[in-house]
Amino acid sequence: MQIAMSDAEPPAHLPDPLKSRAVLIGTASYEHLEDLPSVANNLSDMRAALTDPELWGLSPAHCQVLADPEEPRLVLEAISAAAQAATDALVVYFTGHGLLMGLELFLGLRPSRTGQRHSAVPYDEIRHEVVDATCYNKVVILDCCYSGRALKGHMTDAIELGDLAGIDGTYLMTATTETAIALAPPGERHTAFSGALIDRLVHGVPDGPDLLDMQTLYYNVRNDLVQRARPRPQQRNRNDGARIALARNRARQQHRTRPAHHAAPPAPAPPDWVRSLLSAAPARICAQIADLRRTDRGADVSALLSAVGRRRDPQGVVAVVGELQELGDVASWQAVLEAAASRSPADVCKVVATFRALDQPQPADTVLERAAAVSVDTAAGLAQLLTGAAADLRLVLDAALAAAQGRDLLLDLVGALWAAGLRDDVDGMLQRGTARMSPEQTLQIADELRSVGQDQSAFGLYPAAAALLAEREADTIARLVASMVQAGRSAEAELIVVAAVAARRTAVELAELAMTLSAVGQGQLADQALAQAGRMDADDDILDAVVMLVSAGHEDAALRMSHAAAADRSAARTVALVRALRERGRPLDARTVLLRVGLGLPLPKLIVLAALADEADRRLLVDLVLDRGPEALSELVHHAIINDGAAVLDLLARRLSADGPNGILAALGGLRSRLPPGEGGALLAPAVRGLSAADREAFAVALAGRDPRSVAWTLSGLAVDSSDAFAAVSDAVLRALTIDRLVDLADALQADSGVVTTPITHDLALEVVDTIAGRPAPLSSVALVRLIWAEDPVARRAAWWIADRLTTPETEVTLGGAADAMPHDASRSSQYAWLRAPFRGSATLRKIVGRVGYLLNTMDPADAPAAGGELDPRIVVGIFVYFEQFDGTDLRASGSPVGQLVRGLAKASGHLGTGSVAPSTLRKAFAVHAQRDEERARSAAITICVAGSRRAALPRLLATLPTAVLTECACQVYAGRLPDGSAALFWRTVADLPRASDARVLRNLFGVIAGLLAIGLFLTGAVSVLGNLVGHRDHTPVWMLIVATGLPVLAVSGHLAERTASWRSNHTDMILGLTISTWVISGLAVLVVGLHAAAELITWPVLLGAAGLLAATITTAAISTRLQTRAAENPCRTILERDKRLHPRDLTLREVTP
Repeated sequence: MQIAMSDAEPPAHLPDPLKSRAVLIGTASYEHLEDLPSVANNLSDMRAALTDPELWGLSPAHCQVLADPEEPRLVLEAISAAAQAATDALVVYFTGHGLLMGLELFLGLRPSRTGQRHSAVPYDEIRHEVVDATCYNKVVILDCCYSGRALKGHMTDAIELGDLAGIDGTYLMTATTETAIALAPPGERHTAFSGALIDRLVHGVPDGPDLLDMQTLYYNVRNDLVQRARPRPQQRNRNDGARIALARNRARQQHRTRPAHHAAPPAPAPPDWVRSLLSAAPARICAQIADLRRTDRGADVSALLSAVGRRRDPQGVVAVVGELQELGDVASWQAVLEAAASRSPADVCKVVATFRALDQPQPADTVLERAAAVSVDTAAGLAQLLTGAAADLRLVLDAALAAAQGRDLLLDLVGALWAAGLRDDVDGMLQRGTARMSPEQTLQIADELRSVGQDQSAFGLYPAAAALLAEREADTIARLVASMVQAGRSAEAELIVVAAVAARRTAVELAELAMTLSAVGQGQLADQALAQAGRMDADDDILDAVVMLVSAGHEDAALRMSHAAAADRSAARTVALVRALRERGRPLDARTVLLRVGLGLPLPKLIVLAALADEADRRLLVDLVLDRGPEALSELVHHAIINDGAAVLDLLARRLSADGPNGILAALGGLRSRLPPGEGGALLAPAVRGLSAADREAFAVALAGRDPRSVAWTLSGLAVDSSDAFAAVSDAVLRALTIDRLVDLADALQADSGVVTTPITHDLALEVVDTIAGRPAPLSSVALVRLIWAEDPVARRAAWWIADRLTTPETEVTLGGAADAMPHDASRSSQYAWLRAPFRGSATLRKIVGRVGYLLNTMDPADAPAAGGELDPRIVVGIFVYFEQFDGTDLRASGSPVGQLVRGLAKASGHLGTGSVAPSTLRKAFAVHAQRDEERARSAAITICVAGSRRAALPRLLATLPTAVLTECACQVYAGRLPDGSAALFWRTVADLPRASDARVLRNLFGVIAGLLAIGLFLTGAVSVLGNLVGHRDHTPVWMLIVATGLPVLAVSGHLAERTASWRSNHTDMILGLTISTWVISGLAVLVVGLHAAAELITWPVLLGAAGLLAATITTAAISTRLQTRAAENPCRTILERDKRLHPRDLTLREVTP
């Protein structure tokens, strides 16, 4: 079978012999290996072929022959010189023994022996020389043998050598045999491979192309060797090396129309009687077939059907098939199609086209499928002719692949199709074919395709058998993957690696795969294997893999795998792995792994890892945490506190102490923003304690310059430390603060929730109080008051100081600023002199009165007369308010020290005797309380009642209180013991207050109604005047007189009701009755007048006035009824009626809870 390239391929080109060089190397005799006598003939005949002017015409001077070289240096120098001189093509040819040492190929020389690398030529050195050559066309031909036993377990021997010898940008053709006998058959002039190659170079390829390119040479040489049962060669093609031609084709046909393999073998001539029927009508042919079958002439039937299919024109074939189909003779028309499929590819295409033109797809498909199965030549010819018909081409290729049973036929098919320029179609055919093949078959086909240089097709098949391929040796997989990546098949290569990783069950196996992948330059894919190795569960397995990688010089890979293992484990297991690495003698790796893992971990896991790590490792991990900013430090401290991480806190404190004051101050911001003072102090306290005295002083000074909240938070946090170090820091901070800063600090200590909550913090507050107290300025008092009211322990100490400070001339200014902050339940101080302060402004008085009684709780009653003589009466009112309303002290109880004190103050002041307090003074005192809030108003009511004010003043004062306030006052008076008839006066006054208030409302209502009636009267009079002017008669003056008489009565009754409500309650009822009667009489009078006027002349002004008066009467009656109801619902009366034993005139009320 002669194979030629299709015209669809890029054209072959013959290099310029003047710009090209060739180096022919061969060793026929060996000192330690078997001699190869035919090698000398290989060299001489190859040189003759390359220098033949009719073939290539390379100059003999440009074709150097090295026969039996003694030293590798000579070979390499010759190749280097030729590579430098060649500007178009470089040819390197070697024939002799090939040696495999490890995974490297060596070319044998005379002194070469197995295992001694220095005695042979390393092929890698030749590779470098060829790669460095500047010419574009590079061809390497190797005709060498080696021991196949050295590669047991690998893909195939041929593939291994091809992978080892392949050079980027170079065409490689090589022959490989296991024995010298197969390489150099006895009695032949040449070795097997070189003999076939030289024969094709010299004699050419019949019906081949004008130029014998390397691809055409390879397939024809391979075909020659296969026919003679010789080992198949292999090729590797990079770039367009396959199109390099080394000779002109001597055997070409000048008038060739198509490649020879497209022609079908001639069919035997049919008998004369058959030949006479070929042009007959289809019906006659079918009748003849039927007659032959009736006479049992089956052989003649077959001959006739075969002749019809082979020799009749395409339309005639189609017509006969159609006639047979109508007769239902399936066997006959199938036989015709079978014969038609054996025609030449061109005739087959014509028959198929005729069937399709007549809409008969089934016979057309049958002819194509059977023709594709006839032979590789036919299939290739059909495929080349059907390149424009995608469906038919696919059908032919699939049928050809299904028929190519066996390795040789498959490879022949692929080679023929490639030669026909159908590379992409071949890949698609193979991909579809894998769906019908087992993984084993797919893998075998892929390997065979690689053996003949069809790498791209093979690479497309390997993923379908990835699981089976993954079971091969790691170095085999690695070289395959590298080849796939170099060929642009990275996606398929990654699938192979994924399968190989999944097939390995131990970290050691995965590490071995990673090493081999890394050795061929596939570091990223190697990392996949390392990552999977790190996910292996057994720590010992991982450690063994680490040791293996380190021993092989892959320390970086060992580190990456350890990192992957640690990152995939929990914090506890990571720590255990790091310890194991250290125990295995890898301390630096252990630390590096920990560092890399820490850098990649999320903050929570890093914190846990730091807490579990050993002392040395903890320092490293804490540094990593601190590098992530203030938030990370806060989280670390919080985690250490809640998980009892004393070691972590101690390490952090030592770190901060080592950084000095600036380091601690730098950490404050992050800690304060995320932690309460107590947690922050757990770190800051030991850190500050670790500073020297000078550094603590510097820290305190720097802290004093920060914002008050930061200072307050820091001091509160440091207060957890009871050592002298904290006292020194707090003292230094307070000393460094100015008055303004101390005021701000006082605000901050009170405002921050949770700051002033512990006794230790109270002591801190007291220190601030003492500091402020030592600075004589009004502002200090304000700051102190703001500070002290948070807790009683602080307030007790501060109150003493306030009492002393407020005797100064700026008392009122200070007190005015501080009054709002003073509480109701402040401390018990022994100082009361400040009560004598001259209150010159009512604003200050309003702020302070009613809140000063707390200072008298611890006063000696014997001092009361002296103090009371100087008291302002309004202060006395405040004292009563405090003890009655807030303290709950019974001022009248016998033996009460406070009661004695208050009575002494009252007696000495002379302001609390019955009738001694002027009403205006009491009203002012009450107004102070009422303006603050209702609570103060209740206090004022009780105070005035207790004070025994004048009868005329009490109702006016109490009348301003709402009913709810009066009810509360009544409840408190109800439970007390009040002397001098004060309780009775209160009860009588309060009982009538709702009526008096309602009367005042009624008066106002009457005034509004009177005003509306006056307006109505004016309008009515005006209309009447207009009516008289136009001559209408009307009685308006009569009812106007009646209404004018009723208006004064209404006004007087409202005024009397309001006035008498404060005098006697029965008078109020009388006045309300009189008012209602007056309005009813007025309404009736208006109605009578209106009816009389209607009898003579009803006018609309009369009706309007009458309706208005009637509505006013009804409204007034309803309001009066409601007021009477409210008077009956007086809350004070309700309280009295709850217990019939009680009466307002009863002066001995018992203590009961209402």
